[in-house]
Amino acid sequence: MADAADIFRALGEQTRLRIVMLLVTGELCVCDLTEILGLPQSTISRHMTRLRQSGLVADRREGTWIHYRLADDGIVKEIKLLIDNSFRDREPYKGDRERLAGHVVKSGCAPKAAKKGLKPKRPADAPGREGHEKTAPELSTS
Repeated sequence: MADAADIFRALGEQTRLRIVMLLVTGELCVCDLTEILGLPQSTISRHMTRLRQSGLVADRREGTWIHYRLADDGIVKEIKLLIDNSFRDREPYKGDRERLAGHVVKSGCAPKAAKKGLKPKRPADAPGREGHEKTAPELSTS
């Protein structure tokens, strides 16, 4: 069972609250969160560690990808309703959700589609694994 004080401490940071607001909509991959929030993967991972330690989120691995969802705990369910009803129409959370809606259609990294056995919608020439793009690290020219 998650401790309420730990949960509220974890929610006391704007980036973590933004992540939780996105997870209210359902399970998301780290690649989704990095693109939607415009933050590096290392920053997202650091915040996800804190959210996991608080008991707010749970994760599952799929190969090299980690998918996160809100924990299935009584207090987390109540907090989910509270923050969703309180913040969904406020910025930056509203903008994050709009980017999420566009991201799922654009990139095809859609856990909901995968759960239903549907193939993600992706352009035929999109690089990377199905539903995920991997890019080579940039090389310095100096």
